[in-house]
Amino acid sequence: MSRRYSKQARNRVRDFVELQITDYHSNRRALADYRAQSIPSAVPKYGGTGGGNGGDSRPTELIGVRMASAQYIEHLTRSVAAVGAVLSRLSPEDRRLVRLRYWRRGYTVERAAQELYLSKSAAYRKLNAITTAVARELGYISF
Repeated sequence: MSRRYSKQARNRVRDFVELQITDYHSNRRALADYRAQSIPSAVPKYGGTGGGNGGDSRPTELIGVRMASAQYIEHLTRSVAAVGAVLSRLSPEDRRLVRLRYWRRGYTVERAAQELYLSKSAAYRKLNAITTAVARELGYISF
């Protein structure tokens, strides 16, 4: 593998991880919505036959199988868990940097650094360490 390809691959991983951080809150909501829709209602659904044997005999088990086999839900679950784990280990200043850079519209790294009284290079180093930690948590890098 050439050195150039290796750098391109690293940049793609970084870009993907930054997207996971940016979409963290919407991914959490989507996952919660999907799970809420998948859980059966406590009120029984009776058809025209009065609730005989026309339906599934084990709906909870079927829901579990469907959730476990859905690749998108698996991806959302892994992504939310990885970003959440890294965020929980961050200092309050680093969490604020993530909030300003990824979750507030219009904040560049430079502007977030100014607001936190950091140098631009220190902000980039911190964000690089955070994206690296998320990539490790997701299993995309192993060093």
